[in-house]
This record gives sequence, structure tokens and C-alpha cells, in this order.
Amino acid sequence: MKDNLKNRILELYPKFPKKLLDMHPNLTSSEVELCLYLKFNLTDYEIAEMINRNKRTIETKRYRLRKKLNLKKTERLNTYILKL
Repeated sequence: MKDNLKNRILELYPKFPKKLLDMHPNLTSSEVELCLYLKFNLTDYEIAEMINRNKRTIETKRYRLRKKLNLKKTERLNTYILKL
């Protein structure tokens, strides 16, 4: 199911990964994958179930991603990803 959804998101937003990596070349493949799920507006719980991880793990990944993207405290990660 994970790969099916990931492929579906890539069909809907084919330029998204390249645009994201152009803006933030230091992202890992798992961070790009997390961004894809966020772009599809999935919740932490849904993402956790999708990749067979704990919800807390996803929250930690999101926190680290925010730091890596240098987002301000007032800027929401989901909003930033959805704008791309």
C-alpha cells in the first residue's frame, strides 16, 4: 500500500521532489518521502501506519525536518510543504 500511495502522489505532483531537492539539496530520501506524504496532507498517524512506525517517530522526523528546512517557529511545516 505504501508504494501504491507514493506512486499516486508522484503522479499528482511529478515535479514536487525535484523542486524540493532544488531548494533543499541536503534532504535525505526518507525526508523527501515524508514531504511527499505531507504534500498529500496525511496526518502523523496515517503516515506512521503507512510506513509501519510509531506516531512519535513521525513527530520526531517532522521536528528534525523543520530544523533542516530552517522554518521559523511561526511557520507550519504542512503549510510550507503544501505551498511548494
